[in-house]
Amino acid sequence: MQRLASRFTLVAPDLRGFGDSDKPDGPYGPDQHAADMLALLDVLGIDKAGIVGHDVGGAAMQPLARAAPERIAGLFLFDSSIPGSGRGWPSRNA
Repeated sequence: MQRLASRFTLVAPDLRGFGDSDKPDGPYGPDQHAADMLALLDVLGIDKAGIVGHDVGGAAMQPLARAAPERIAGLFLFDSSIPGSGRGWPSRNA
């Protein structure tokens, strides 16, 4: 992030239930995380953003992109699962 901060506005929130964020009662998962991120963009006044999702963040950003594609300037996912992609990552025993 340090390399990009001089050229871009960066926002790196903790997803609800992860890291130092609150761990509220009730269900939350990718769909709720996506809704949280849309609400955050609204509060920050960001109409369109490039989105990067790592690991669990990648799973959360996929429903975000499906729910509001007009708000996404670009989507980069890494080290994340892709729902509906079959058996998942190949193993040596496959």
